Amino acid sequence: MNLIIDDSMLIGEKLQRFLFNTTAALPFEHAKNVNEGMVLFTALNPEIVFLDIKLPDGNGIDVLVSLKKMNPGVKVIIFSNLADNFYQKKFREKGCDYFLDKSKDFVKIPGVINEIIALTKTN
Repeated sequence: MNLIIDDSMLIGEKLQRFLFNTTAALPFEHAKNVNEGMVLFTALNPEIVFLDIKLPDGNGIDVLVSLKKMNPGVKVIIFSNLADNFYQKKFREKGCDYFLDKSKDFVKIPGVINEIIALTKTN
């Protein structure tokens, strides 16, 4: 099981369906805030996390740092509309593995997931 942490129900559900249908039927749980996300992360120990930057009860930077401390091997994909160079640089410095723009990078998701799966199999 994998995880999506995004406050938008629409994005969460769309991403869950898209990921299931295009990436070898990988299942993803959806958390709508930081608190839910941390509870599910602890319970599921996911290999892949899609993480939004702005959440109602916290921010993606703090969540990213916490996730990587809890499991350094987790692959975190920042998935946000705030995709300017400032945010990309900041999140990469904190250890995100991928950074995708919600408004234009949906088509890149299967390739990213397949890359993660391939890397996991070789390690």
